Amino acid sequence: MPISPSLFALNKVRELEDKLSHALEGGAIARKPEMWLLLNQVDDRQNVDRGVLRYLNDSSWRVFNTQIRKNTDLCAAANFKTDIFGYKPRSRGAGDFRALSKEVFDAGII
Repeated sequence: MPISPSLFALNKVRELEDKLSHALEGGAIARKPEMWLLLNQVDDRQNVDRGVLRYLNDSSWRVFNTQIRKNTDLCAAANFKTDIFGYKPRSRGAGDFRALSKEVFDAGII
């Protein structure tokens, strides 16, 4: 699940976890789905972003090591209705997504 490094996003993840737990306890679901968090729009120069990163490192949630950093090329690719690999395949944003793909495959998630 992609989330921004914000307190609002963390609160929403907590709410989702609570709802899944209640659904499990109530028999609405047979098991809790495996959930991974992907930090998106990360700017590690920002105090809030660094604080969220520290919090997640100490949490029990599964968090990808790869982070998608804030990047104007990613926004531009969307504006041109293409993906980052079609827009600027050598950009920092494309590199972030390549690293994420490798991490996902190496972990056997898909």
